[in-house]
Amino acid sequence: MDWLRGKKSSVTNLKAEAASLNRSTTPTPRNPDGKPNFRSGLLTIRVLWAEGLSLPDGVAVPAAIQAALASQQAKVAASVSPSSVTQQRLAHKSRGNRFVFVTP
Repeated sequence: MDWLRGKKSSVTNLKAEAASLNRSTTPTPRNPDGKPNFRSGLLTIRVLWAEGLSLPDGVAVPAAIQAALASQQAKVAASVSPSSVTQQRLAHKSRGNRFVFVTP
């Protein structure tokens, strides 16, 4: 609120303030002090949909990836499209809503 009092902040102070705002200092049960806690380990990311991906020129596809792409499971997955899933769901939904009324 220095701007209300007419004080000018130095560029150094502004950079320090901006840097401190980028870090969360919220205490958590594992980190009650709110200090940065760096951990090493393995980060797993699951990609659910991707299109148009390719390796850089000159990079070969690893053998394990090539085998996975050639598997029957990959071929079945490649044949599924969003519209075919929607059509299949609608077909099952319409079959499930049919009622047979029997009159005595």
